[in-house]
Amino acid sequence: MLSDLAKLTGKQKSRALLNKANVGWTGLLMKSAEIIQNNWQPGKLGSELKYRDSLALFLREAAPDAHIETEYRHAGTTTDVYVKWAGIISGDEVLIELKYNLRHKGEYDRLIGQIEQINPKKHSLIVVL
Repeated sequence: MLSDLAKLTGKQKSRALLNKANVGWTGLLMKSAEIIQNNWQPGKLGSELKYRDSLALFLREAAPDAHIETEYRHAGTTTDVYVKWAGIISGDEVLIELKYNLRHKGEYDRLIGQIEQINPKKHSLIVVL
């Protein structure tokens, strides 16, 4: 089975990669959100864990110099994917919370609670629905 990044053409791949130039120019948060939205195509996977693993694999291939963790503990909660970036001048980090098939109010309330605990005013956060 080909990974999500392996399915891309050469031109798409070069645009999708997180590298020091494009992250330095647009920032890790914006560039990560852009490649997730435009280039990550997991298809139908059936569970949040499979989507999380697919996203983590995609990010590892898109940013081989970054540190990527799943189930990262932060501020009393667990985020699905953590990306730590060591840039030329400074580093950055992004927390990614992934939700699959939200249907009940309790699930939305839990997501809001997780977002509040992460404190997006201080920490970069991407929510993938």
